[in-house]
Amino acid sequence: MKKFTILIFMFFVFMTLEAQNEDLLLEKIINLEKRVNLIQAKLERLHSFTEYKHKKTGIVFVWIPAGEFEMGHGGTKSNEQPSHTVSINEFLISKYEITQEQWQKIMNTTPWDTPFKMDQEDHSVNQGNQYPASNIPWIDAQEFCRRTGLRLPSEAEWEYACRAGSRSKFYWGNEMDDKFAWYGENAKDEGIFGSKVGEKTPNKFGLYDMSGNVWEWSQDHMHPNYSGAPNNGSAWEEGQQLRRIRRGGSWYNDKVELRSANRSSAQQEEENPFTTGFRVAFSLITEE
Repeated sequence: MKKFTILIFMFFVFMTLEAQNEDLLLEKIINLEKRVNLIQAKLERLHSFTEYKHKKTGIVFVWIPAGEFEMGHGGTKSNEQPSHTVSINEFLISKYEITQEQWQKIMNTTPWDTPFKMDQEDHSVNQGNQYPASNIPWIDAQEFCRRTGLRLPSEAEWEYACRAGSRSKFYWGNEMDDKFAWYGENAKDEGIFGSKVGEKTPNKFGLYDMSGNVWEWSQDHMHPNYSGAPNNGSAWEEGQQLRRIRRGGSWYNDKVELRSANRSSAQQEEENPFTTGFRVAFSLITEE
């Protein structure tokens, strides 16, 4: 960009060397600088993310630009195939997983309080304002959305936001890197699970914990594969009516569950989905 600016400036100076009016030359140089600064500002906006704060809840949203991507790219399981091109409209998605503080503000419950057993051992989750809300059934996440005027992301929106333009196994590359995610090998502390949101490195859209920490619900019903899936970014509402898609893996899972293409599902009214939370989205209506 600096080279581009210098070349424009040099060209302008060369074309105006013979100008007799120094004031006119100075005015043209100033106008050129203004135009170059405007171009630079536009380019910077194209390569950065914009944040918005939801007044009712305090949830911080990140703007996700419209685009296309290959959903299921690099998928190794049968339910991750066939990979297919999906078009996504611009939308907003929460920068972090919904926190315990945000959940309590709207729902006035603490579902993460319940101890649970895994591998015949007693476990619990960390508690505090900045820890993710967990043990959230899909139907309860829907009620949160109803009360706030928000929604769950579609599965396609979720994967598009997670990948943030990447085509690698994880959104940061093809090898596991602990600086990006909480998962089974780095998140357990003497039987207590869960880490504060936003402690790991975000993806290129500025979203935190898209892999690991807690599973995240999407709007979609479960299907055995992508045959017949929508290609416009909308939720796939037809399907196994009682099972809903969740994405991203959790603090309990192996790294393979943190892949960008990985899919899982659970009963929408499942009791005690201890490793599951969610993030929310908001549609942006654009005029053609």
